[in-house]
Amino acid sequence: MRVYNRSGQPVTTSPFLEKNGIAFELRGGDICHPWGSGDWFKPPYFRSVWRAFCRWPVLPWITWRRGNRGGYIGFKAYGADSEAYKNWMDPADVYEGSMALQMSCRPFATLPASNA
Repeated sequence: MRVYNRSGQPVTTSPFLEKNGIAFELRGGDICHPWGSGDWFKPPYFRSVWRAFCRWPVLPWITWRRGNRGGYIGFKAYGADSEAYKNWMDPADVYEGSMALQMSCRPFATLPASNA
């Protein structure tokens, strides 16, 4: 699975900015969004998965940081390469370097101090 953006810059699986600011990006690629209550790594796992592919980079991603506070909303990228994911995701989609998008929102997070 792959994830890409319009800018051509590498897509990171870290949802937070390293420095203060706001970033907006349009993403595309494989969507693998787990549904229901469950766990990524141990039972009980998610009951189902929404799997789709977005050919064009039109899916929004916004992330921000101010000091040790940050947040994000939109289509978050994650590494889809943990062996545990084969319990709830199509095993063919789980391999080294595999990435996917999921809808996610975390408006208020406390972050470690920035190195910048």
